[in-house]
Amino acid sequence: MMGIILCSALLIGNAFADAPKIVNYQGYLTDAAGAPVSGANSMVFNLYNSSVGGVLLWSETQAAVTVTNGIYQVNLGSVTPFNLSFDQPYYLGVAVGADPEMTPRQAFTGTPYALGLAPGSSVTLSDSSSNASALSVSSNSTNANAFSVTKTGLYGNGGSFVINEPTNNYSAVYGYSQGTGAGIYGVATTGASAGQFDIGGASNSKPALLAQTLGTGNAGRFTINNPSSTNHSIYTSTPGSGYGVWASSASGIGVYGTSATSNGIFGFTSNGVTGVTGRADNVAGIGVYGVNWASGAYGYLGKEYGVYGNAGSMAGVRGQSSSAYGVYGSSSTSSGVYGSSASSFGVYGVNTAATSGIAGVYGRANNTTGTTYGVMGTCAGSTSYAVYGNHDTTNNYGYLGTNSYGAYGRNNSSGNYGGLGGATAGVKGYGTNGVYAENSSNPSINAYLATGTYAGDFSTDIRVKGDINREYVAGAPKNAVPVAYGTVNSNGTFSSGSGNFTVTWTGTWYEITITGESYHYLSYQTVANTIGASVPRFATTSSVSGRLIVSIFDLSGNNQANMFNFVVYRP
Repeated sequence: MMGIILCSALLIGNAFADAPKIVNYQGYLTDAAGAPVSGANSMVFNLYNSSVGGVLLWSETQAAVTVTNGIYQVNLGSVTPFNLSFDQPYYLGVAVGADPEMTPRQAFTGTPYALGLAPGSSVTLSDSSSNASALSVSSNSTNANAFSVTKTGLYGNGGSFVINEPTNNYSAVYGYSQGTGAGIYGVATTGASAGQFDIGGASNSKPALLAQTLGTGNAGRFTINNPSSTNHSIYTSTPGSGYGVWASSASGIGVYGTSATSNGIFGFTSNGVTGVTGRADNVAGIGVYGVNWASGAYGYLGKEYGVYGNAGSMAGVRGQSSSAYGVYGSSSTSSGVYGSSASSFGVYGVNTAATSGIAGVYGRANNTTGTTYGVMGTCAGSTSYAVYGNHDTTNNYGYLGTNSYGAYGRNNSSGNYGGLGGATAGVKGYGTNGVYAENSSNPSINAYLATGTYAGDFSTDIRVKGDINREYVAGAPKNAVPVAYGTVNSNGTFSSGSGNFTVTWTGTWYEITITGESYHYLSYQTVANTIGASVPRFATTSSVSGRLIVSIFDLSGNNQANMFNFVVYRP
């Protein structure tokens, strides 16, 4: 016998509502002479993945198929349910009774493949080299959706898009629009987010939401259209040590904020760290930049600190102005400007103007009563400076500077002082003139706490570590302070004196070593006298290997051990 297929297949079911996968199939059966057959026949139906040979994928036997005038109809899958996904071409082979399978096999046409869209079904593209979509939906309607998913149940997603291949670098959902509408558009009306993006893998370093644009518009835009809303257009939170918001720009502004009535950008912290932090890795860049174009307004306003900046080696805060204040700070109870640095300047001011009267750092105290300070510095360290100033040009002044004047103070009012010091050192200076004070009565006289009578008038001790010179002869100042002096016992032990020397009795003479001095009798002026001798004795001085030698003799020229004192000057 041979069969001739008239109709390929039709689906059975009510919109796939939990219906089995059944294909209604019709055929035309004739005998060897071509005459139509009638009666009940046993028939075997097979599905293959190829028109010739191939793999048998499914088979069922229907024992009594009614054939009337050659026409028969069967429901394939009613005996042996389909276990196929209907995602590839299938070919049907039919055998009647004991006859071999008829040829050629018949290809399934499109209708059975709709079983792949039945509830609980999946659409799979098995050809890994194919560039086609597993499912493609299109519509020419000007109003209706090309694809619509409605979910009415309590649980489950309206749609699920999954990529199970870890090396796949394409998108699970891809939206594309050539019009003015959105590629992907999400709406939520009650209690839910319009869009949610999660990364479930802890080791995944990719962003949960990546927005890019090749156009001139914004890569992302977040807008609250409800004017009564008190929430944020963008809210970010991280439990780790990363940034809540991180923005980067190759040539523009990393983060730009604007507001009609409040703060364009506002940072808040409650645990002692920074509300807003700015960083610039380029020496010409600015970590935080604030500008206000309105007259009389400020680019950045703070609270406890007007502006607070911290820098490892550069400036914590840098301000620049062509005509007003580079940095201006004001506070009623705390610091208007406060600077701190681990290795550089806490506050550093530069004046590049050639106009006189302009200051790199300027402080003013407006209170006319009590003790107030325009600029005040305090210091806790023994080797640090409360206020330090340095001027790189000769004949100009710093404060505690390092050039012509260590410190310069001037006051033209009677009874006041050009400079006031603290408890440890009144004024400390280095340079050509360590400390310079001007006497208004006689400007040629160098004085500190000077009066019209004395170049210097000091009511307490004066301590120096260097030389004190006097012009015994005009133009030739000499050291007026001894290098060392003291009284030595007859056995060579120290009795009293300047304390900067040691003595050794050799049994013949006394060897004196003066700290920091290489003594030679031609380079020093020395006086030595014996003390307490009952008979006349005299002392002489010489030098050996940088040490002062004192020898004491009696009138017969014999060396004696005797108490003596000495004074050494270096001209």
